[in-house]
Amino acid sequence: MRGVALFFLLLGLFAWAQEERIIWDVHAQGGLVYVATGEGVRVLDTQLRERGALSGFPAYALAGDGERLYAASDYGLYVLAAGEAPRVVARLSGFPARFVQVREGRAYLG
Repeated sequence: MRGVALFFLLLGLFAWAQEERIIWDVHAQGGLVYVATGEGVRVLDTQLRERGALSGFPAYALAGDGERLYAASDYGLYVLAAGEAPRVVARLSGFPARFVQVREGRAYLG
């Protein structure tokens, strides 16, 4: 019985680790490419070299308005300052989302 429990524990840890490496969305803005992953948002240049990252939350979808980047997460909507070193400027918690779209200054979650 212990062997079966250990097997399922290891299987669960493996699946959890794999989800963090999944790319959920890609958004290009201002000469940079933003990648939504299970670990957060990674920033790449046009040559696909990593320039920065913001971790600590799973990001599933990205949208931008030219100045800011919006990331949909299980923890709500994150509003990020765009650039090589993105940082959280606002967070709307309590609204878990897997989709975000920005139109005319408004963010729509789904």
